[in-house]
Amino acid sequence: MPLKLSDQNVLSKGNQNREPTKVVRTQESLSLQGSKQSSTLGFDQCHYSCITTLAKIVYNDKKVKDHFGLKDWFCVSEAYDAFKITKGLLQGIGLFDLKDDKNLNQLQVKLKESLKGKRFLVVLDDLWNDDSNEWHDLRNIFLEGATGSKIIVTTRKENVAWMMDNGAINVGTLSSEASWALFKQHSLKNRDPEEHPELEEVGKQIADKCKGLPLALKAIAGILCSKSEVVEWKDILRSEIWEQNLNGILPTLMLSYNYLPAHLKQCFTFCAIYPKDYQFCKEQVIQLWIANDLLQPLNSGKQYFEELRSRSLFERVPESS
Repeated sequence: MPLKLSDQNVLSKGNQNREPTKVVRTQESLSLQGSKQSSTLGFDQCHYSCITTLAKIVYNDKKVKDHFGLKDWFCVSEAYDAFKITKGLLQGIGLFDLKDDKNLNQLQVKLKESLKGKRFLVVLDDLWNDDSNEWHDLRNIFLEGATGSKIIVTTRKENVAWMMDNGAINVGTLSSEASWALFKQHSLKNRDPEEHPELEEVGKQIADKCKGLPLALKAIAGILCSKSEVVEWKDILRSEIWEQNLNGILPTLMLSYNYLPAHLKQCFTFCAIYPKDYQFCKEQVIQLWIANDLLQPLNSGKQYFEELRSRSLFERVPESS
């Protein structure tokens, strides 16, 4: 999801005090002069939401868009599949053909030709596979790109970061100040914080519980943006979920789900039919909700979808170009 400028400012100040575009530009020195081989940037950090958020800021930055002739983003996830990755990248740039649907070699040749001579930026998000042979097979597809082409790899696995030819960048979490700024922006929205000092006091304590994670901060802010009573904010602060072991699920996402009204909860639960990291169209999901009698008018479906997205339960995938 393209982030607002204010989100970008908070993250660039709260992470490593660098401009987002410099994350890519500082890698230029790693490319051999005159070489068409793309350099690789790896992120390694257990706080994955920060990694993807920063990668999106780089990807969506106007200067980055102007610098690269072609951009493509693909979420790899745990189950590594070279065919799926190649097909997804081709779909991203609008060159996938159904007649090539079962031939990996044809797909790879087609992708290689489509990148030939172009300065591109490719983001491979959430890579888990640390098999160096499979990585180099995939990386060979990108060797025909113009000098200055870049591959950004995001990962939660240290071995994957070490497998990259260039050094990894460890993405830290937000500072307390930056966390509160992001949380305040999304929880208070059009309300003046100075007019609600009682909310600010509780809000800062809630923001601290999010441990500097942008996804957590925005998810919990999505609950509180419609709540104006301090007792409602304190209910969130005192929730037992903060201390529970949720098998890798962020407490804030569990809170966000628990605080959904019944009609939104059933619509979100329905989406469990999709596998992890599945990319879908808003209209497709709404039509399925209607077909399964989860809602009636089309307009309410759009409203339901946007409410779920505002709570960080849905995430917009960056567009390829």
